[in-house]
Amino acid sequence: DKKRIISENEIYPHPSLSKSSFGHTGFTGTMFWVDPEKELIFIFLTNRVHPKRNESTFYKLNVRQKLLNIIL
Repeated sequence: DKKRIISENEIYPHPSLSKSSFGHTGFTGTMFWVDPEKELIFIFLTNRVHPKRNESTFYKLNVRQKLLNIIL
């Protein structure tokens, strides 16, 4: 599990999630997150290592954060 709180004021992976949220982010960009207070289950399946392993566009575009902005 990833730590939910980065600092006192910032909650990972998104500030709109509750402190009781939990989940996992994977190397290939895959992610699942559960927020029991918001009754939310988020599953994001992707493959950031295609077509090459050192591709960084996925992180530069901040895809996870933008997707969570839309959902939350």
